[in-house]
Amino acid sequence: MNAPKNILLALLAGSGVGMAVLAAGTQSPLAMPGGGRFVAEAAGALAVCAAAVAWADRIPSNDRIFRIAFFTGLAGAVLQVSHMSLEALGQHVGDRADITTGFMAAALLLWGAVGFAVVWRAGRMRDAIFAAGYSATATMIVAVAYGIGLAWAGYPDETYVRTWPEFIQSGWSDARAFAIANSFDAVLSHFVAAPVIGSLLGGIGAGLAFMLRRSRAGSAVRDT
Repeated sequence: MNAPKNILLALLAGSGVGMAVLAAGTQSPLAMPGGGRFVAEAAGALAVCAAAVAWADRIPSNDRIFRIAFFTGLAGAVLQVSHMSLEALGQHVGDRADITTGFMAAALLLWGAVGFAVVWRAGRMRDAIFAAGYSATATMIVAVAYGIGLAWAGYPDETYVRTWPEFIQSGWSDARAFAIANSFDAVLSHFVAAPVIGSLLGGIGAGLAFMLRRSRAGSAVRDT
C-alpha cells in the first residue's frame, strides 16, 4: 500500500514548500511580533506528521485496514475542503455556526463509523483505533494542503481579516501576514487534534460494534 502513503507524503511536502514560500514573502508572519512562533510550530507539526505517515503503514494487521482508513480519510477530506471553500469562496457562508457544526459532526461520525466497521468485520480493537486515527490524519493532511493553497491565492481577503476580533486584538498591522499566520496555526492544531479525536471516536465505535456482536451472538445461542 505504498500509493496512499506516497500521496499523503507528497501533499505534506507540497504544504511544506508552500509554507516556506509564504514565510519568505514580503508579507510574512516573521515580520510581525511573535510571528516566528507560528512558522516554527507549523514546520515542526508538518515534520512530525510526515514521520508518522511514513511509519504508520506498519501498524495495521492487513492491507484491508489500511485501505479502509485511507479512503475514509479522503471522504472526510471532501467534507473539510467543501467547508473551507464555503468559508473562503462562498461569501463566508461557511463561518455560520450551524454549517460549521454540521460539517464537523459529519467528519466525527465518519471517524467513529470506521472504528465500528473494522470491528464489525471481525477486526481487532487496535486496528479499529488505528483506522480511525489514520483516517482523521489523512483528512487533515488534505485539508492543510488545501488551506495553504488558499493562503497562496490570497484567501481569506485582507478586508475580511481586518474584521476578525483576533486580528484587532493582535496588534499586528498586516492583515495578510495575520491570515498566513492563522493558516500556519491551523497546521499545528489540526495535526495534533485529528489523530487524538479520531482514535478516541474510533475506540467508541469499535466498542459499540463489540457490544452489538456479542448481543447478536447471545441471541443466536438463545434461539438454538
